[in-house]
Amino acid sequence: MVALPEYRETIAPTIRLEPLKYSDETLNLWVKWMNDPDIRQYMYRSLTSNKDRIKEWLELASISDSRHYFTIHVDNNNIGFISVRQDKHPINTAEIGIIIGEKEYQSKGIGKKVLSEVLEKCENDYHLSSVRALIKPFNKRSINLFTKQGFTKDTEVTVFGEPFIRYIKTLPQTIL
Repeated sequence: MVALPEYRETIAPTIRLEPLKYSDETLNLWVKWMNDPDIRQYMYRSLTSNKDRIKEWLELASISDSRHYFTIHVDNNNIGFISVRQDKHPINTAEIGIIIGEKEYQSKGIGKKVLSEVLEKCENDYHLSSVRALIKPFNKRSINLFTKQGFTKDTEVTVFGEPFIRYIKTLPQTIL
């Protein structure tokens, strides 16, 4: 009798973005992520980690016309978020931020997929001419993610006393 190699079916996870909707579950996840030192080290130190302030922030973000927040779901689990915060002047530029808060989903290619999808929205739905990301110099995973998506290093900046590198991507102009 010949032994057959073990067969394993590989099923790709279902990854989807949903516009942010405030809920207690979302609040509790964000509080957890914003207070996790492994995640917080990559964020602006000035961002709040206080539950009441995060609640206010989420409620405002969920109804803003210029702040587009999406929860990242993998197989129906909320594992993080990605944001596009449009500038007031000029309105056709924005800053992108991403957090994969559930550690078992980090470095699995999820950020690449959702960033690509959000860049399409920036170009086609929000009609942006450029987007940027502010990344701490030691955040090699984010630098790799954004540069592979076509972002280029622009300049070093200081935000609330912390060093960041600004990466920029010019988007193709869509004719309206």
